[in-house]
Amino acid sequence: MQPSESLTSLPNSSLPEKKAKLPKQLLFLLATRFGHFLARLACRWTRVRIVNAEPVQELERKGVPVLYATWHGRMLVPVWWHRGTGLMAMVSRHEDGEMVSQLVVRMGYRTVRGSSTRGGGAAARQMVAAIRKGRVAAMICDGPRGPAMEMKIGTPWIAAMAGAWTIPITWAGTRVWRFKSWDRFQVPKPFSKAVILVGDPLPPIEKKVEAIEAFRVRLEQKMNELVLKAEEQVRRQTR
Repeated sequence: MQPSESLTSLPNSSLPEKKAKLPKQLLFLLATRFGHFLARLACRWTRVRIVNAEPVQELERKGVPVLYATWHGRMLVPVWWHRGTGLMAMVSRHEDGEMVSQLVVRMGYRTVRGSSTRGGGAAARQMVAAIRKGRVAAMICDGPRGPAMEMKIGTPWIAAMAGAWTIPITWAGTRVWRFKSWDRFQVPKPFSKAVILVGDPLPPIEKKVEAIEAFRVRLEQKMNELVLKAEEQVRRQTR
């Protein structure tokens, strides 16, 4: 073919057709309007088993400050488990955060908006104040844009300032959908099995820079170990 010839002029071109993509605005509208409904269905049609919830339930009964910590891609089933409890969650101001906010508010959560890149300082102070007043809270520790499963400093800082016990929590499923997103967000397939794995509570830490950074490293390690344990448990169920 000469350089002047166009591909469209060739007869019976074998070039693959591009699939039409939904506009980003339409995807955002569908996710915010119907995402919570689809998430509820997916979780209700999944047989969920909860492991090691007793220690944190005892802390909540005593009324001590509690802060749950999870990864962005592993938040869905734990969020559903805590529905209707009025738990306080910090959600980013990004578009992804708006979708998460719509989901958790419709499941009975309260939210403060902010992240490591937008409005995080004010939101973190609101979280600290709420935890000190006795509200159970939750953080998505690698949001709003990752890297996935890498701990940002926000959760350790809030835990230190609030004097909170930190509770790692995750889930894994026998059959899941994994989104092609930065966090590889997971949704359980209907009629599958899932396990919510609650980590051992981590006690309050000192309000010192060195202690907060050391806790950031430790908490990241604990949460990633918890993911591996959850995956191993569901693998046993499928053998």
